[in-house]
Amino acid sequence: MDKGGADDYQRLVEAQQIITRRREALEYYAHVYVAHERLEEWDNGKRARAALEGEES
Repeated sequence: MDKGGADDYQRLVEAQQIITRRREALEYYAHVYVAHERLEEWDNGKRARAALEGEES
């Protein structure tokens, strides 16, 4: 491989590593977002049940 080809190959490898790290970060943050949304839904449901129980008393 000539010098230009080696440089291109090295840039390609680096770009693939960056893409992989960014994809992994996005997957992680998507997981955190979904978990947060589910927790918020659970908390809202818990508050609604508490309010209903308070009205029944």
